[in-house]
Amino acid sequence: VRSVAYSPDGRHVASGSDDHTVRIWDTQIGQQAGQPLQGHTECVKSVAYSSDGRHVVSGSLDCTVRIWDTQFGGHIGDHEKISYAHSPNNHFCFINSQGWLSYSDENRPDPSLILWIPPDFRHGFSDSRQILTIPADAFNFAVQVDWTGFAYGSNWTQVWNEEGN
Repeated sequence: VRSVAYSPDGRHVASGSDDHTVRIWDTQIGQQAGQPLQGHTECVKSVAYSSDGRHVVSGSLDCTVRIWDTQFGGHIGDHEKISYAHSPNNHFCFINSQGWLSYSDENRPDPSLILWIPPDFRHGFSDSRQILTIPADAFNFAVQVDWTGFAYGSNWTQVWNEEGN
């Protein structure tokens, strides 16, 4: 561990370490909260919380600064959920083994395929808690998607008008 920082409310501690991860620890129970934040390719030398506790920033020997969303949620089976920043209509999604961004909820046990993610971009979706990477062209950069005008599901043909626009 190279760096630690308390959250503003004192309930969590963020740590950065030689294994290239940032970890969030629950100070009430002394256990790790969620999975490690992954994206750095070298030792994480510094971590800090935002004043509202919603974000952690980390700096690494890989010459990147990454900002992480600490308000993440759960898993779908063996898949970690992708946060709203990476999915349309604020749905929780995941990338399946074939590379499809997929959506499922309690009412639909079979995931719906939304969009196939090219292999070179999957790493940016792989840890949805990473919301910004500086510089933006770094390996494992945070992928941000503008879903404006994106349509999926059974009504996707409604986005085309008679002129083909």
